[in-house]
Amino acid sequence: MTNPSGRGEYRQLAPILPSLPCNTSFEPTTVPHPGETVQEYLDFYGWSQRDLARRTGLTPKTISEICNGQGPITPTTALAWIFAANSQLTFCGGRGA
Repeated sequence: MTNPSGRGEYRQLAPILPSLPCNTSFEPTTVPHPGETVQEYLDFYGWSQRDLARRTGLTPKTISEICNGQGPITPTTALAWIFAANSQLTFCGGRGA
C-alpha cells in the first residue's frame, strides 16, 4: 500500500532502479508568450486572426498583437476567448472540431 504522497511506490522500486532520482523538477529555460498558444489554437481550428476577432468582439489589431507576442492578455480578452471556444465546441456537438 502507498502513502498519500505517492512515495511508497518509489520506495518499492528503489532496489530495482537505484539510479532513479527521487526529487526531480522541471524548470523551463524559456516561457512562451500566450499568443503562441492562441496562434496554435487558430491553426488547429483553421481560423484566421480576423475570424477570432469577429467571434470575440476584439479588434483584429489586438488579436494580431497578442499572437505576435506584443500585446497582453487581459482578463476581458481571456473571457472573450473562452466564450468563442465554447461556441465552437457547442457548434461541433461538444466534440471539438
